[in-house]
Amino acid sequence: RGLLHLLAGDERITAFAARELGPLLSRDAAQGSRLVQALRHYCEHGGNKSAAAAAAHTSRTAYYQQLARIEQVLGVRLEDPESMLSLYVALLAHDIREADDHTSG
Repeated sequence: RGLLHLLAGDERITAFAARELGPLLSRDAAQGSRLVQALRHYCEHGGNKSAAAAAAHTSRTAYYQQLARIEQVLGVRLEDPESMLSLYVALLAHDIREADDHTSG
């Protein structure tokens, strides 16, 4: 996270996060869904769906449906380690940018 903090002002980091998460952020905003949060739980639990569902306080069945929706919206397979890593870095970059926007605004 330290590297992302150092690069938080770099527009390439912002563009990366927007490219990776944009469709998901847009869907959440338009439909009131919480797919970004579901993705965050998945990444924070290293892809362990059961642990992520428990952390999200969601039944496994409902959580697995959310993961399938995430894959559909983003056009990725979450089981792919490279995809999960890329999405997790994008989430971290997005969070840092959001925090910076709140402290400077």
